[in-house]
Amino acid sequence: MSKLHKKTGHACIICDDMVENNNGFFLHKTRRQTHKLCNECGEIYIESIFSKIINNYKKFVFDFTFKCPGTYHSLLKNKCCKNVNILEFNISREYFRIFTKSIIVKQLYLFNNLQVCIKNNCLNIIDKNNFKGCDMIMCGVCRENWCDKCKVSPYHKNMSCLENEILENKTENGKYLAIMKETGKLKFCPTCKTPTIKIDGCNKIVCSSCEVKWCWLCQDISIDYSHFNSFGQNPCANRLWEDKKT
Repeated sequence: MSKLHKKTGHACIICDDMVENNNGFFLHKTRRQTHKLCNECGEIYIESIFSKIINNYKKFVFDFTFKCPGTYHSLLKNKCCKNVNILEFNISREYFRIFTKSIIVKQLYLFNNLQVCIKNNCLNIIDKNNFKGCDMIMCGVCRENWCDKCKVSPYHKNMSCLENEILENKTENGKYLAIMKETGKLKFCPTCKTPTIKIDGCNKIVCSSCEVKWCWLCQDISIDYSHFNSFGQNPCANRLWEDKKT
């Protein structure tokens, strides 16, 4: 072992305090240094990493690594760029908060059917298989409910994710689509809520998703060309090719 290894192998890379061999949190070894955290620094730092990973997981970010914080013993040009895999940590039960979060992170990594509650302070794990056939997920502990597709809470009942985004009018995409909907350029299938834009053609629409036939003007379903018959009694009579919003 080099002199630098002897020096850095027992020093916390955050506070520089000496760490006994069997204590602290070992991160990794470089060619010339050992990167390790003392119990106090490690408990705070590692817990924040687990919390960040759990919060990111709720936002579709599935990264289980973190960048090593480096060391006071290295020059800026030799700054550590090592990505450490959080799944490789074996956390002792004595660090209860970190131990609990480490179990959650490992479960999320191993099982695709699991979801952590999206509420900030709730760490309950939900089995999505219990909600098969439904996009609404509900936490059995805090009773928070959300959409499994877009993670919006509360769940947007009877609306597609896109419809809800337009209604909320908070995102740039939602604001743009709201204008398209208002001007009649965007409509939703009355049956399955598939977003539809009619560039040209007649007003009898066949949904590309559920294949139901519906009227672009009044949005009645299960129609045929007779719906636009000039002798019909409905408002769409003789308007098969009319490009006008009602």
